[in-house]
Amino acid sequence: MKIQRIKIRHFRSLDDFEFRPPPTTIVCGTNSSGKSNLLRALRLAFRNAIDSSRLPDNITLDTGPNTTCQLEFEFDKPTGALATAFALPPNTPFTYKFKFKKTGTWTRHLNEVKLDDPEGERFLSFFLVVYVPAIRDISADGLQPFKEALLDSLRKQRGADSLHQVNGKVRASISRHARDMLVAPNQIAREWLGVDNLSLDSSHIAVDQIVSNAGIRVRIGPNSLPLGRLGTGHQSAVIIKLYRDVGKVTGQTVLYLFEEPDNHLHPTSIRVVAQELKSCATGDSQVFATTHSPYLLNQFDLAGVLPLYVDNQRLTQKRPVNLTKSQRAMRSLLGKFGLRPAEALLAKRVVVVEGPNDVNFLRALIELQTNLAPEHQDLLIVPVGGKGQVSELCLLLDELGADWRALFDWDAAYGTNQPLFKSGLATQDVTAAKQAIAALQPLLFSRANKTHKSEKLLNAMSNELTTPFQAQGIEDSVLAKLVWAKLTSTQRNSLRQAVSKSQPKVVNTLLDPVNVYLWKSDLETAVVPIGAELDAEGHFVQKGLISGPLPVATRRKAVLNKVKDMAHEPEQLFDLVKALWNSGRYSRQEAGRALAYLLG
Repeated sequence: MKIQRIKIRHFRSLDDFEFRPPPTTIVCGTNSSGKSNLLRALRLAFRNAIDSSRLPDNITLDTGPNTTCQLEFEFDKPTGALATAFALPPNTPFTYKFKFKKTGTWTRHLNEVKLDDPEGERFLSFFLVVYVPAIRDISADGLQPFKEALLDSLRKQRGADSLHQVNGKVRASISRHARDMLVAPNQIAREWLGVDNLSLDSSHIAVDQIVSNAGIRVRIGPNSLPLGRLGTGHQSAVIIKLYRDVGKVTGQTVLYLFEEPDNHLHPTSIRVVAQELKSCATGDSQVFATTHSPYLLNQFDLAGVLPLYVDNQRLTQKRPVNLTKSQRAMRSLLGKFGLRPAEALLAKRVVVVEGPNDVNFLRALIELQTNLAPEHQDLLIVPVGGKGQVSELCLLLDELGADWRALFDWDAAYGTNQPLFKSGLATQDVTAAKQAIAALQPLLFSRANKTHKSEKLLNAMSNELTTPFQAQGIEDSVLAKLVWAKLTSTQRNSLRQAVSKSQPKVVNTLLDPVNVYLWKSDLETAVVPIGAELDAEGHFVQKGLISGPLPVATRRKAVLNKVKDMAHEPEQLFDLVKALWNSGRYSRQEAGRALAYLLG
């Protein structure tokens, strides 16, 4: 008996939320994305004792006074015992719903039939919910969830060893021992108080109170020591095994809810804990775990990961995962860019750029604008080493459902097939070029089984001189590979015209919904806007990067070349950007629009 689908309506940030849980569901997302709310919903739906006064606090804000919160669970089939108890068809899916209103009234339904209180209690007796908070160090009472699960199991046990029977035996035993001690007080009570008898009141003695003092000991060879003497990682693995075994012996359907089981653990311990989590999801049991850890996330199949984010209304949404590749292929392709799935899913936003200078420039802009480094805002900026690679990575991120933005130089909108020669060459120039190529080809180093780059280039030049170059439009561009399928025919035509007329504002307005931004020229022009050459030159002189003023005729070209040389000198580029920022060079320029695009 496993949950096939969960539907949540109007519960905290989960206003309209639905997903299909596998045996193990790993819930990830940034802070306040709704991970804990999902576990709260599961706990509430299967809780026997309900505090009606607190129910309204769980209803989504800004909803009407008659709003009903509904937690719905579709199961694949009932167990034999559950089917018998409620006359459910065997091997047939069924639905359980828990509903409540802002008035605090609540109801339970099984296949749309309302359950009264005894029926609801009987239905819930087939389930055991084990909630495990984030810190499970023994010193922080990390055994509490285990003790609660153990008590719940004892309370539901029937027969001679049931908690009810054990409590009765303990009370009777205490009363018998106290009877002899009360002989003399009984005589005095009859003489002075006029009562018939004194007896020990054992009605408030409960064995479950004793369980709170229980602990776990570990035997290592001849020595026995408390579990708390082991490291936190070992404690976590041991305790998870306890939860698993408690679930097995109860014979109930167990829902394990783990809040950040990786908390404070070394990566090696996290791998062990991941294996223990997987082992819990056996039989009719299911696991739901929240995490911020890429180490834990990378231990699980992507199909079992539930990535969350919050929209502009602060409501929880699922990221649109649409995997078409195998787990192995996806991890291998992302590894090409130094990424693993976890990093992409845990980031609030992934910014994909062409090279290291883009990273340095954007980091500087973001830090100057927000006074926070990108990492402090869960922004991950990834350089990929070329335009084609930008599109490749973004398409992979699309499959993962990650939130991404891409930045290209303007020439990403041009066809990938570019001419090698100037247009309109005179006949004598064409003839001279052909003769030069013919003279060079025999001199090239070549291999029998592989064409050298220089050979490919000369062949391409020769072909273009023989057959005039045919320009290809935006449809053949790197940009089109990424966005063309996401645009309507009208949008494509508008984009084609805006590119041909060099209208960057129009182009970026059209591209904003598909998460792409084009610099109106290239990165270097964005770093040093037209008119800022003198400011940049003065900064270079002050820092000793150039010896003196540059020639006026070549000043801008020299400044831009200097910016290119800073690709692997992030501190120098940051200083330049900060100087231009303080002088107001970015206030109304393209850099401001790019920032709004990245951070919006």
